[in-house]
Amino acid sequence: MGSTILLLTNALRPSAEVLPALGLLLHDVRVAPAEAAALLDAPASDAVLVDARRELGNARGLTRLIRTTGVDVPLMAVVTEGGLAAVTADWGVDDVLLDTAGGWYACQSGLD
Repeated sequence: MGSTILLLTNALRPSAEVLPALGLLLHDVRVAPAEAAALLDAPASDAVLVDARRELGNARGLTRLIRTTGVDVPLMAVVTEGGLAAVTADWGVDDVLLDTAGGWYACQSGLD
């Protein structure tokens, strides 16, 4: 098995809905609610993905909070094309993934 990815989302079908390319990679995807309280019981991971496809304000707050905790793994936001323009440096993310990204891009973003 590959790396462990923590996906913070409120989607009903998390990996398939948020970033379909995750199903193509050999990763263990752990899912937790996209809220600060979920971080208390979050499993150890090699990367953290935050679902920022719909609630940009909440996702921004969550990524900023995660960054202040001193997380030492890559922190990435998954956005739509329309949401891409809203992501700025103050989000504190290491990378941004489009929800339509294929497996190749996910590998190039450090998820391999």
